[in-house]
Amino acid sequence: MANTTKGSGKTKKKTSASGTAKKKQTQTTARKTTAKKSSTAKRTSGTRKNTVREPMDEGVRAEIILLSVLAVSILLMLSNFGMGGVIGQAVCDFFFGLFGVTEWAAPVLIFFGTAFYIANRQNFLIVRKTGGAISCFVFFCAFMQLLASGYTRDTTFLDYYFDSAYDHLGGGILGGSVVKILGMGFGQIGAWVIIVIAIVISVIVMTQKPILAPIHEKTNDHHGGRGERPPDGGAPPGASGAPSCDGGRGRKRADS
Repeated sequence: MANTTKGSGKTKKKTSASGTAKKKQTQTTARKTTAKKSSTAKRTSGTRKNTVREPMDEGVRAEIILLSVLAVSILLMLSNFGMGGVIGQAVCDFFFGLFGVTEWAAPVLIFFGTAFYIANRQNFLIVRKTGGAISCFVFFCAFMQLLASGYTRDTTFLDYYFDSAYDHLGGGILGGSVVKILGMGFGQIGAWVIIVIAIVISVIVMTQKPILAPIHEKTNDHHGGRGERPPDGGAPPGASGAPSCDGGRGRKRADS
């Protein structure tokens, strides 16, 4: 009995030792596999970072945008003259319904406006100038709508659109909306006054130059010229025909 118990104890020790050895082997293999996975993950992340595309150059992007706008402007211009096909005619009628008679100049304005904005995009005044140009265009559409048909209370917004799309006249729905709002609030004469002044203000904002500056300069020159010395040959300011006190004393000294 004692021998059997001793043998069973030895076998238990052997099995436990073998179990711990297996556990150690599994742990080491697990560590190796995790290390391999981490190294492969680092390699893949490094390759992904290396394969990231660089951003496009600003000059190349600006040229692509400018050429695209040029193509659209040329197509719009051809459509205005009836050379754009069926799609071009539909696009032409749509833009005439929006802008009215100013659609004739819209392709040119779109191209040069985009080119001006791209060339001066780093200038902090470009936002003001662009806003002034847009507002000038909108109020000019309203001016052309007033010039074409004036203001009538019964005219709806869709009437402005369809009339301009069909006749290629007026200010389109853009100018007609401004005329409609201002006419309802201030009447036709008030709408004329507001639109003309708004165009002048928009031009000042767009050019960043006061229109009345030459008038102020001329008036200042005129007032300043009165206090200046006259040209050669004239009497200096303050001189008169009567001799001065110093001149009389000089003559007396000379006589003596």
